[in-house]
Amino acid sequence: GRGEIRVFDRSHYEGVLVDRVHGKVPPPVWKKRYGQIVAFEETLIGHDTLILKFFLHMSKTEQKRRLEERLEDPKKNWKFKESDLRERRVWADYQRAYQDAVNRTSTEKAPWFVIPSDHGWYRDRIGAEETGEAPERLQPQSPQPARNGTNQGREGEPSRHDEQERGLGEARHREQQELPWVHGLRVV
Repeated sequence: GRGEIRVFDRSHYEGVLVDRVHGKVPPPVWKKRYGQIVAFEETLIGHDTLILKFFLHMSKTEQKRRLEERLEDPKKNWKFKESDLRERRVWADYQRAYQDAVNRTSTEKAPWFVIPSDHGWYRDRIGAEETGEAPERLQPQSPQPARNGTNQGREGEPSRHDEQERGLGEARHREQQELPWVHGLRVV
């Protein structure tokens, strides 16, 4: 709904990645999915949805380091899956699939952001910057006052919008008191 933020982790892109790499469906099926993905995203955009697509690219060397760390560090053993090793064997196939998916589904209104992700701090910073700037592209508008010319609810009570604005102001004030170092910074 309006004003909501939703996160989809891969979702329909699995059909042009995993299904392709592992031959789960024939090429005509996964090739057709590119157009279906673009059409779906265009439908969302037509209903005032802003789409942000991030491809967090990790090098093969960094992936190997992280897999080894999961095996060696008992605190990270839980993250390790044998399937990670099977998937690593088809690294080159995945790279081709990722390249095609990004190139075939990146559009002017729903571009991909390819973010180098060997270093978490860099990945997080770029992701936060892009995500933080995104709402400005929607050009949000304040709600219009009620028909009677006031923002009053029933029997002179404040409207839900007024309550939300007051709550937001109070939250901002608490944030500035508790975190004075963020004053003047855009908190994402």
